Amino acid sequence: MKKVFSLIFCVILFSAFALALSSCGLFNKNEPKEHAHTLGEWFVSVAPTCAENGTQKRVCTSEGCTYYETKSIIATGHDLVSEKGVPNSCISIGWNDYEKCTKCSYSTYEEIPATGHVYNQDICRNCGQEHIHSYGDWYGDTATCSGTGLKYRKCVGCTHVESTPTPAIAHKVDGGVCTVCHEEVEQEDNGDDIVLPPEIFEE
Repeated sequence: MKKVFSLIFCVILFSAFALALSSCGLFNKNEPKEHAHTLGEWFVSVAPTCAENGTQKRVCTSEGCTYYETKSIIATGHDLVSEKGVPNSCISIGWNDYEKCTKCSYSTYEEIPATGHVYNQDICRNCGQEHIHSYGDWYGDTATCSGTGLKYRKCVGCTHVESTPTPAIAHKVDGGVCTVCHEEVEQEDNGDDIVLPPEIFEE
């Protein structure tokens, strides 16, 4: 019986001792104290645009604290002004009436390409301008060693093509055979090639 009372007494004594230690903070001395944030002023971290929201931010000013708060800044919206259109022509671009923002690059501008001249017998049927041909280089000479040919040049401003005749070119003979057309070429007694002179054409 005495042993039972002794055991109960020990349990009560140990519990009282543990409670006393707990109340003095011995077991929770390393637990962090709750931190009350001290927040600074709001500042703009992402500026709003005409079409996109921005962000405001404020941070805790306590040393070592990384806490912060954010809130949105509503987009400002476009500040639109109207611009008059300009008609296009055969040689210049145009555009319709449009709007543009004075604060950003937003615009409803759309370019209308130039139509280009449409000629009928060298007169543009849209603007009445007379077309004067401007030619590029000659190309495509069809002359051969023994026959006349044609060469061509195209107007850079329209589809007109001009042609002019070209004279035959002389054979280039090596061992009695032309190295250009591969024809056999007769030679005179003195060994000279018999080659007819090319015809001359007037422009």
